Formats: sequence, structure tokens, C-alpha cells
Amino acid sequence: MISSLLAVVLTASSPSIHRVALLIGANAAPPGRVALRFAHRDAQAMRDVLTRVGEVSPDDITLLLDAAPSAVLKSIDALLANRPAGEQTVVYFYYSGHADDSALYPNGERLAVEDVRAHLADVQATVRVGIVDACRGGSWTGAKGLTPSSQVDVALPERLRAEGTVLFASSSGFEEAHESEALQGSFFTHHLVAGLAGAADVSGDGVITATEAFQYAQRLTVRDSAGANLHPQHPSFELNLRGRQDFELTRLTQGSSLLAVAQTSGPLQVVELPSGLVLLELPEGPRQAQLAVAPGAYLVRRINATDVTNVREIKVVEGRTTSVDEASLTLVGRAAGAGKSAEAQVPVNQETVLPPHTMQLGLSAGVSYFPEPVTYDGFSGGVTTVSALAASPAFTLRFNWALNDWLELGLSPTSLGAAFRIGTPHHDEGVFSVGLSGFGFSNVESFITAPVVTAAYRHWFSNQSSVIAWVGGGARISGLGISPSMAGGGLFTVTFRELISFNLGATARGSPGSTSVMGTIGGGQIGLRALPLVQVHLTPVWTVDFNAEVTLFNDNAKLKAGQTYLVGFTATF
Repeated sequence: MISSLLAVVLTASSPSIHRVALLIGANAAPPGRVALRFAHRDAQAMRDVLTRVGEVSPDDITLLLDAAPSAVLKSIDALLANRPAGEQTVVYFYYSGHADDSALYPNGERLAVEDVRAHLADVQATVRVGIVDACRGGSWTGAKGLTPSSQVDVALPERLRAEGTVLFASSSGFEEAHESEALQGSFFTHHLVAGLAGAADVSGDGVITATEAFQYAQRLTVRDSAGANLHPQHPSFELNLRGRQDFELTRLTQGSSLLAVAQTSGPLQVVELPSGLVLLELPEGPRQAQLAVAPGAYLVRRINATDVTNVREIKVVEGRTTSVDEASLTLVGRAAGAGKSAEAQVPVNQETVLPPHTMQLGLSAGVSYFPEPVTYDGFSGGVTTVSALAASPAFTLRFNWALNDWLELGLSPTSLGAAFRIGTPHHDEGVFSVGLSGFGFSNVESFITAPVVTAAYRHWFSNQSSVIAWVGGGARISGLGISPSMAGGGLFTVTFRELISFNLGATARGSPGSTSVMGTIGGGQIGLRALPLVQVHLTPVWTVDFNAEVTLFNDNAKLKAGQTYLVGFTATF
């Protein structure tokens, strides 16, 4: 759900340059969006890397968390209030939160991008660095539909070694970008910060250039977002400097505590032991790397292609360089999947609402068996009679389309509707759906329609298991009047190794005042999409579905039963 970009108008480092930073983290969401979880942490991570190796004093950093738009603009205006006379200045503006093609949303409130640009343009700085990590942050970069000329103009004195523009974007076009619980932040910002801290130092000279930082962050962002989502992020980059072909972003010699790693083959990961977070990764191949990390306990880990894990615990001390050699790592065994920096992912067919701009087609066929005639009141109202049949054909066909990360449309031969999601993805979610479960004409009843409204609550125990409870109401509306009905149910879902999912649910349906009630044990649904009893996730596109349901009917105080068996597929594209 997060896209980011780094727009930088830079010069080379100089002892006479005074650096100041305004860093904004905005978890709060505007209406219709889902609140973010790690925007505050993104801003804090950028603060840490700027103070460690970016030559920015902590006293020159303003950190705002869920601040009002007026506070943001006021802070921009105050950036250089204490500017030393005669010094050149670098201003960093960092924002992590929601955005669209014309505005940022600090504290969930609209702040026009043009207002931010206007205030930044008024800041009398030699260099401006703009960093925006946001969903749909397309108004800041050419990759999002604007050209670099849309950036704030900066006139740099000729005596500086370089001037121009460097643009980093976490995604291309209108792609979404994402947060990761395993990384405790967004993919692109996490890897960009890691690269600036030394992981991107390909040359081994202790200086991280714009090209090195981008190539490192791009590779890992594509990898992790492809593993976590149907549509991966593709970061974009543009460099336009006068007199130089690259630019130095950070210097590792500024770090007060360093980890020196001698890697013979790799790839290696550095894990922060207190939190268990993978802070950074060194690409495969021999290298001598210096990494600027905070003092503390770490685990250096190598996981090869067969999931064999070698590790070594180390302690980084303030004011010292701690060294570790890959040859000194100790074999501890196998850890399947530990090499991924992202957590086990939710299969797309298990999502509450499909990923933005995703379409899905599902088709199943099978048989239904009713040993004796049944009369019952359906969810959409009205009386239905099923004759006794040894077996009759049964099939389902549906099409779903997600317009964004909270709104999904659905269509089948007998229904159409929309589902709306709220809450925190993969933690506590609510979903409301409205639609028509039947419509047509009758010689007796004239026009017939059956509106249905449902509300569901979903709690995730992990990305691999959840429980769903739902209630709903419907009515059959025709020339003969209105026949209301009610329904409710629950569902437990669990996925094993991202390959196979089991969905076991139960529902009860009936009409007020009626003695005819039906209940179903088998699969279930969330929003507008069915969750069959068994789903086999062959690829991110193809899933094989198996469903078996036992339906119990209380037909005028007589208990009757029917069975339905379906097999089919779901294609997601």
C-alpha cells in the first residue's frame, strides 16, 4: 500500500555546509484509507541514519509524528531560523504517510503538494533534499506522471562541485508500495536506509553514492514486494548532475560505531537480536564492508540455497569498530524460509479485499444431492422448494475487481455488489458488503429483486490463520410484498506453507416468524468472495478449489439434509 521516492537536489559534501532536517511520520489515514502501522518508524529510521552517517546534528532535526498540516508548513518555514551566517545549507524534508496525486495527508488531513513546494521554495537553502514515502505519492516524481522540472528550483553557486537533481522512486507509474511487519517499515525505505548505512557500498571506499544506494534498494524492494504481493514494486531512478556522474550521499567514517564484515561468498544478513529484525543484507560475492549500526547485540547470518544456516553473535560497542569474518560463522542447521526478509505472506485468495487493481475469476462445478423434497426460506427472502433428486448439477461463477485497497466489486450470474474494508490489514479488519442476490421478472410477482447487506469482523492470529464472524440481512421485494430474512455465521481459516488453505465455516439462515430454517457446514465467504473448504495455491495466479457442504433444513419441524460437492479454479490477474 506505500510508494516512496527520494527527490534530491544535491552538491558534494563540504565542511562549510550546515544540514537541517524536518522528518514527518503520519500513521493516521484520511477518510476511506487504512491507517498505516510503521510510518513513525520510517521517519525515525531516517533520522537515525542521517545522524549517524549523514552529517546532520540531532539538534538540527525536527521530528513530527501525526502533525497537522499547519504544523508541517510552520516547521518548514522555521527550518533555517538559526542558520549560521555565511554558511551554505542543506535542508532535508522527509514524509512517510498517505498521499495521492496532489496532496500529502499528515495526521490524515489534506496538505496540497503545491503548498509544500511553495514553502520549500521560500526556504533560503543551498540544497534541498525531498524524501516522500507514501501510497500514491505520484506528484513528486516523473515516474508518477510528473517531470523532474516539477521539482522545486534550486540555484546553486558555481563554486560547488556539483548541482542538479537525483530522483529515487520506490515504484513506477501508479504501482502501490507496501509495509512489512517483518521489516517493521516500508520495503523501499527499509532497504534505502540499510544501503545508506553501508550495505550498498559496492566499491568498498566507505562512501555511499546515489547510484549505489538506488541499485541496492531497487533489487531488494523488487524481490521482497514480489514475494509479498501480486504486483511488485519497480523503483525508478533519474540522475541529472552538472559536472558529475554520481553523488555521495553518506560517509561511513562519520559513524561512531561500525561493524566491519569480511564476506567471502555470502549473502550475509545482520539481525538485531533484541527485536529479531533483519537490519540489512550484503549481496552475494566477496567484499569488505563497513556498516554503520547502533551499539548493541547482533547476529550475523548466512543462509545458503539449501537453507543451511551459519551464524555468529557479535556485540557492537560505541566508539569502536567491531570485526567479523564469514569464515568464523558457526553451522547451526536448517531454517526453511529464514533467508527471506519478509514474513510468510497471505495468499491472494485469502485476502479480505483483493490487492488494488486486481481482477479475479472463479469457476466451480459439481453436484448437489437432496434425498427428499425441501421447502425453506432463503437468505434473500421468499420460499424455495427443492424436489427430491439423487443428484443434480451445481456450479458457481463469479468475477471480482478491486478498485483500490478498500473497495471491491463483485458479479455473478445471480448477484452483484460491492465490499468495503476498514481496519488494519492482517490484524483486525471489518468488511461491509451490499448488493443484490437476485433480480428478474415473474408473471405472478412482476419485478423481483433481493437486496442483501452483510457486516463481518476478521481477526488475524498471524498471516496464516484468522477467524471471521458475520451477520447479514436480506429481503425479497416483488409485486407481492417484502419478505425479510436474516443470516449469520463464523469461519476459521488456516494456511500451511503458503501452499494450501483450509476454511471451515458454519452459517444459519431464516426469516422472522418462519419455522423453516437452514444451516450450512463447509466453506464460507468474506465480503463478496467465497472461501471454499480447501484451496491449493499452485501459483500467484492459479488456485484449485474444492468445496463440500452439508446443508441442514428445518422444514416445518422436520430435519432434512442436502449435500453439495464442487471442484474448480480461481485465476487472479
